[in-house]
This record gives sequence, C-alpha cells and structure tokens, in this order.
Amino acid sequence: MSLFESLRKSTEGASTRVLMGVILFGFIFWGTGKNRSNKDGSILASVNGIAITDTDLKQQLRMIGQYSRMPDEKQGEIREMVMQKLISEKALLQEAESIGLYVSNDEILRVVVNDEAFFKDGKFDERTFLKRLKDMGYIKGQYEAMIREKLLENKMEQLITAGVIV
Repeated sequence: MSLFESLRKSTEGASTRVLMGVILFGFIFWGTGKNRSNKDGSILASVNGIAITDTDLKQQLRMIGQYSRMPDEKQGEIREMVMQKLISEKALLQEAESIGLYVSNDEILRVVVNDEAFFKDGKFDERTFLKRLKDMGYIKGQYEAMIREKLLENKMEQLITAGVIV
C-alpha cells in the first residue's frame, strides 16, 4: 500500500475529519502568522460566519497570569496560540451544535456553585462570585455563556476521543 493510500485510509473516520477541519479552519480564517493589530471589538477572524473579536482575544489573554510582563516576542507567540485556540473552539462548538449536543442551565449552575474560587467560608457565595467576575472583566451572562461553551467543547471532545482507537 502506498503512503497516500495509508494516509487516506487513516483519515476516513468522522473524528479525524473533524480534527482536520478544525486545523484547516485555523489556516483559512486566521492565516499563518501575519501580524495583526486591531481595535477593541474589531473582527480578527471568522469561523463559518461566527466572529472572533479583539475583545474575545484580550479576555483570553487576561486569563494568562504573567502575559503583560512577557517580552513582546513571547507575547506575540502566546497571542497567536490563543487565537488558534479560539478558532478551534468556535469550529468545535459549531460542529457540536450541528449534531445536537447542548448544555443545560443545570449543568452550568453545577459548575459555578462547585468552583472553589467563588467560595466563602467553605461554600458558594454570590457576592464573591460577582466580585471575581468583575475582576476578570465579565458580567454574569458572559461568564455563563463562556461556561456553556467550555462544557459543550468538553462534550464534543469526549465524543471525538471516544471514537479514537490507539
């Protein structure tokens, strides 16, 4: 069997096609590393019509503790990796929704009330929750939407890896 036939056979599975699609989206919609500087809210990339904005990117970068203290070259590398991650996440979310996966409000609530970052005196505290969200630059609805997306991504990744045999 030739190299190309082996490659073709190894990419026949649905999970492999999804993963390859995610990688392809990164190159199609973001590029291969060109330097971009946009204003807040401007669209940096689009995945099947879903925009990824400069604000989305900055929110993700804020979660990286020492980002602002890194040398410019390192910041550029991190920025590019985070952007690729956002593109992959959007593609994965779209695929999850297209096959009918969803996240209930109860699932989101369980994640939030069990996150020790929002605990005070050993239990969930609404004030602590809202203060931490404000510190991270989120409002409650934005944070819940982010949790919904993360849970949906996890479900999709579990579905994909369940079909992978090593």
